[in-house]
Amino acid sequence: MRSTLTRLATSRVSQTAPSPGTFGSIGALAHRYRPLWPFLNWGLFALGAVFVVLALTGVVRYGDGVNFGDGTNYWEGLAYSDEHYRYSPAFYWVTAPLRALPLEAFAAVWTGLHIAAVAWLAPWMMAFPPVADDAISGNINTFLAIGVVLAVRGHAWTWALPLLTKVTPGVGVLYHVARREWPAVWMALGATAGIFAATYVIQPELWTEWITSLRAAPGNYPTIDVLAPLPVRIAAGAVLCALAARWVWLLPVGMIVAMPGLWPSSFALLAAIPQLVRARTG
Repeated sequence: MRSTLTRLATSRVSQTAPSPGTFGSIGALAHRYRPLWPFLNWGLFALGAVFVVLALTGVVRYGDGVNFGDGTNYWEGLAYSDEHYRYSPAFYWVTAPLRALPLEAFAAVWTGLHIAAVAWLAPWMMAFPPVADDAISGNINTFLAIGVVLAVRGHAWTWALPLLTKVTPGVGVLYHVARREWPAVWMALGATAGIFAATYVIQPELWTEWITSLRAAPGNYPTIDVLAPLPVRIAAGAVLCALAARWVWLLPVGMIVAMPGLWPSSFALLAAIPQLVRARTG
């Protein structure tokens, strides 16, 4: 009787449980085609990079045809009263050498930096539409992705970049708070405060204008509140960044949710995920 029940139980388990051969076949398939990954990785990179160049040169029409709009705003160094420019004076001064170039040269260098950044982060993501859009528009989300990776790898001073540009994605610092990495927290806040203090004495009126523009932002900055109003999104982003202490891939997701304006290029921050996972598991 007992042997009969045992056979029945074994038979039922074998019918409902997945066959080890199934996972073995998937693993064997992945191993078999693994040599092709470098070709796919860099092939997608080349495809995305060529598309970006063709879009910026007007060979291929992209979107509304007005490309490198954000990059042009950076090059012009608009006043803080302009809704398209909210970055701190620190960003204005750091980009000064590039802004001394003609717009065409600035666009070439800026785009080259974008492409190089993606090559370091995850080459295949150059074909990811938000990453290509970030390069075509000339925004800085790809650079923010590099900063996030460096911060997780122990260079927390890079949090100064989001804190002194888009500001609200700086909630990513809560990743270190949740992990109780207090030296990293102090490094992030100290670097940001240090940059502010060192440059405030140069042109204090610029910092005053910037802070004033941030206070006025809800009234004259058309945020794209697809998910929820900005305060709600900041709170949700903070929670996600704290949860990233357990699941690191949530860190750029939380920063995107907390963005002051949600645009397609905002999702270029997701390019940080492969390196983040590698940093935590490697």
